[in-house]
Amino acid sequence: MNALLVSINNLESDQMNCRSTVEASRNNEHMEGMAPPEMYHLTADVYPRAEVEATSPHLFELLNHALKHLDGMGPENCPAVGVLIEVEFLRELVQPFCDARGIDRRYVADELVAFLLPPEFENDLANLAMSHSGAFNHPTVSLADNRTYAGWPCVLQDVNGFGHFFPGVLWVAAHELSGALGSRDMGREGGPLWGWTPLVFVSGNTLVVGGFAVDTFDIGGFQAATISAQGYQRTEVYSDEEVEVAQQLAEAVGETPWYEQLYPIDDAHVLAVRILRATR
Repeated sequence: MNALLVSINNLESDQMNCRSTVEASRNNEHMEGMAPPEMYHLTADVYPRAEVEATSPHLFELLNHALKHLDGMGPENCPAVGVLIEVEFLRELVQPFCDARGIDRRYVADELVAFLLPPEFENDLANLAMSHSGAFNHPTVSLADNRTYAGWPCVLQDVNGFGHFFPGVLWVAAHELSGALGSRDMGREGGPLWGWTPLVFVSGNTLVVGGFAVDTFDIGGFQAATISAQGYQRTEVYSDEEVEVAQQLAEAVGETPWYEQLYPIDDAHVLAVRILRATR
């Protein structure tokens, strides 16, 4: 299986090298279209889950409803879910975060994503909420299709065994995240050249408010990855033998098992989260 799937190690290495180059550019005050460097060094707001459940019960009603909606399964069967919702729906959480960090409302996206994740993510939730997401492509298990994801590396904790830690990655389909990337006026004449994507994460007994800056480089990266995935032909990348083995594996585990469980790929465990659009 390792020979057939994209290496998480190589992926993270490529992203790190790419981001290092971008960070150097972002530290150059003359680089037009980049977010201010300080936007990449912020910290998250961390709350006890019970406290927010008391003040914002509508958020948890929405998350639980979305979780039950996925494939008709209840929360005990579906590992995670995300909802795309208007920022105003959670203004009581997003506004204090932005005000404390000097993020003007015109830079903030009109929509945010709220995630309900398994308890394994709770230990590293604050770091996860402030990680900068990049776009990349990954094939289905049978190698028949190539899909564009956004991903956040994190450290997971085994909550059922000995409590040991292990590397993980959170994935979302890039097209499901696109509604929250940047602000409405981003790139328009007279508008900002970067935007802020708010994120809310819930895991275990913790809720975290964070997000990441999106600039012209990020938008270009998402577009390039999507175009590349659309032109994918597995016969140009893999041998007949590799395709045959991959198809056999897909019959056993499915095309995208990372949506159903923490799925091991090389030395990391991947969980992909479906994002549903919600209304008030």
